[in-house]
Amino acid sequence: MYKLLALAIIISYFIYHGVTGQRGIISTIDIDEKILEGTKKLNILQKERSLIEYKIRILRSGSTDHDLIDEVIRRGLGMADPNEVVIIIKKNNK
Repeated sequence: MYKLLALAIIISYFIYHGVTGQRGIISTIDIDEKILEGTKKLNILQKERSLIEYKIRILRSGSTDHDLIDEVIRRGLGMADPNEVVIIIKKNNK
């Protein structure tokens, strides 16, 4: 009787820690979600970096795109022509 009870307690202990422990099922699911979230952020940052590198290549090369230069300068200085309407859209930073 006591052997069966001891065995049940030991099995319960391992099951409990297998589910809720530091390397248990719940922790693994949380880690997988964090990895997925980090991968999404990485993809967004890589796209932003590619766009910035593209703009830098265009600005450095001999064939300059005057519209791109105009856009970069206006955005950097915060200026516009008197006959233009500027709409500023702020992004929500989380």
